[in-house]
Formats: sequence, structure tokens, C-alpha cells
Amino acid sequence: MEAYGPGCFDEFLWLYGSFPENKNLDVWHRSQKVRRVFLRSASVNLNLALEGLGAGRQDIISWGGTDNGDMCMWVAVGPPDQWPILVVDVREDVYLRFDGSVTEFLLAFLRKDMVSDIFPDDFPSDDPGFSQNPYRGT
Repeated sequence: MEAYGPGCFDEFLWLYGSFPENKNLDVWHRSQKVRRVFLRSASVNLNLALEGLGAGRQDIISWGGTDNGDMCMWVAVGPPDQWPILVVDVREDVYLRFDGSVTEFLLAFLRKDMVSDIFPDDFPSDDPGFSQNPYRGT
């Protein structure tokens, strides 16, 4: 968040920030929404993942999401520099766990060192870009 601020990679993967102009890109606003989603969700796999980490829905901090509705979150257990990342596809009740920083996660995906069925085949592009407002002027 410090390096880029809120915005979007390849007009698909959004990063949230603290107190942006658009509240839909606010970490705390999005975290509350994600927690409410999971309160209503019957996601067996996510519940097992959280239990396995010794966490609950209250420990979710949403730092990003995709245009497909996938959610990127920290699970705030232990020291902050060791919080695991979960990327959740609620529609399919699947998740990806990543043990590393958001920067490491982004680099792994943007360099295509790591792939997941959660993200579409065309993400990222061969020349991924970042924009704080990709839809400006449209």
C-alpha cells in the first residue's frame, strides 16, 4: 500500500488503501464488508483455513480484490510481518494460501512465477501495468 497506494493492476486486481477518496478502495471499509460476507457464507473451505490458522472472521483484513469478486486478505494472527495471505473465490469455495508479503505475492503473480485457477488465464498480461484510476476518462 505504501509503494502504490490504492489502484489496480491490469484493470483487474485492485489494491486498497487507508482513507482513499473512493471508500470502495478503503482497507477498513472493505474488511468490514468481507467479514459480513463470510458471516453469511457457508464456505466450508474458508472456515477450515481460518480454523487451521487459529483465526476467525474478525481476523480478516481485506487488502485487495478482483473484478471477478475474488478477495485478497491477510489473516491477522501472529506478528504482522508473518500474516498469511488468503485469496478466496467465494463462488467456487476455493482459496489460495500464500506465506509472504503482499509485495512478494504481487511479484510472484505479475512475473508469472506463480499461477492459480482463481485468476483468469489472461491475468496478468505480458506487460502488466498499474493505475491509481484505470477508468479515468471513460
